[in-house]
Amino acid sequence: MKTLVVLAHPAPDSLCGALATAYADAAARTGAQVEVLRLGDLEFDALGDPRPLRGHAEPDVLRSQELIAWCDHLVLVFPTWWGTYPAVLKGWIDRVFEPGFAFEYLPSGLPKKLLKGRTARIVTTMGSPSWWYRLVYGSCGIKAIKAATLEFCGFGSVKTTLIPHARMAAGPKVESWRGTLGRLAATDAAGRSRRQVGGGAASRP
Repeated sequence: MKTLVVLAHPAPDSLCGALATAYADAAARTGAQVEVLRLGDLEFDALGDPRPLRGHAEPDVLRSQELIAWCDHLVLVFPTWWGTYPAVLKGWIDRVFEPGFAFEYLPSGLPKKLLKGRTARIVTTMGSPSWWYRLVYGSCGIKAIKAATLEFCGFGSVKTTLIPHARMAAGPKVESWRGTLGRLAATDAAGRSRRQVGGGAASRP
C-alpha cells in the first residue's frame, strides 16, 4: 500500500503535526510505503489560476500531483478553523486538483472522475465538541472535502476522524490521540488489503 499523508497546518509542531506523524509512522510499520507532504513547507501561488499553468505549474504543485497519482490512500490532517479548513489547504486543493488531472468534463457536461481506485481518511481537530460541529455547522468542512472534492474526483471509502476539544490538548490526551491515529493507520491498511484481495478498486460508501 502506498500512503500519502498531507499535513495542512502551517506549523509542523502543532497537534495536527503530531497526529500526522503518528499516522505516518504507524502506516510504515504495517509495511506501507509512506510519503508526507507538509503544506506549510511548499511554495506555490494559492491564488493562481491553474488553467494557463497546466503542466507548467510550480514544482511543488507538480510534485503534489505526482504523489496523489502515486498513492493508493490519501490522509488529510488539518485543523477546523471557522467551521472549515485552513486557507493553505483550500489553495492547495484549488491548484492541485485541477481539470485534466483530477477530473474532466465530458461532452454531456457530466464530470469524468480521474482519481478512481483510491481511498482516503480525513482527520481534523477542532475546539468544539464533535456533536456541535455536526449539529450546528452541518460538518460543512468535511462535506466540502469528502463529497465536493475527493468523491467528485473518484475517491472511494472516504472515512473521517474528528478530534474535539483540541484547544485543551495536553500530554496524556495527545498521546491517547496519537495512539488512536496509529490504530487507524493499521485499520486502513488492513481494509485496503481486503479490498485489493476482493478485486481491485476501493468500494464507495
